[in-house]
Amino acid sequence: MVRRTLLAAIPALILFMPAAGFCEGYGFYSWGRSWPTVGAPDIKELAWLQGIELDLQYDHFTFGLLFDSNPPPEELFGYRFAAGVDIALASFEGISNGGAFESLGELYGDSFDAIGYGFEIKFGYSIGLLRREYMRIWVGPAVRLNYNYLDQDAVTVGYQDFSVQVDPSMGMNLSAGGGIEAGINFKLTCDMRLELSGGFHYNFFGYYQDVDYNYGSFKYSETSFLMGQEPFAFVQLAVHIY
Repeated sequence: MVRRTLLAAIPALILFMPAAGFCEGYGFYSWGRSWPTVGAPDIKELAWLQGIELDLQYDHFTFGLLFDSNPPPEELFGYRFAAGVDIALASFEGISNGGAFESLGELYGDSFDAIGYGFEIKFGYSIGLLRREYMRIWVGPAVRLNYNYLDQDAVTVGYQDFSVQVDPSMGMNLSAGGGIEAGINFKLTCDMRLELSGGFHYNFFGYYQDVDYNYGSFKYSETSFLMGQEPFAFVQLAVHIY
């Protein structure tokens, strides 16, 4: 618990670092939340999970570099590219279509509570709706790719007369999709702008698990690839230095 609390605090501390510290250029920080839904893995020893859907939640803390092709004086159109480090706090929220097995499914679902480490890449296009010397309000489409390697804990699932220890040795997730973004840029000085933006994306979501199962004296491994969808909303702060 202490380790997880400390790791969760790291992204919050990073948010207070000056953007110019990354390099002479553009720095961004963002927080986003997503709600992936995936099908249960095909595991013969946990066949009672089949047909249900696992509801997850991710909090993404991302920081890195942002390039915007639209420096002052403001133009009507521009393109944007962002790449950064992503720390994700993943949690299991519940299951759908579980019927009588919902409580048992939640025990297995605890193995999805994890901290993820990875990256984000995003491309966007902006259209200036309001352009002034000191301010630009823009909107446009964007696409995003996100990857996280997950540090997962073992859990024990009890069913009828036996219990199974579920010990994920590897977990990864990959999401890709796009949506709409909008923001406002304020000109602070002749060579600096502050940007506040946000958006909503709808992604395809893939989740890979390599899991060891132990019950009694028997031990075996299974790999599963889960697929689903992921609504994603975010807010972002950036400093542009020219």
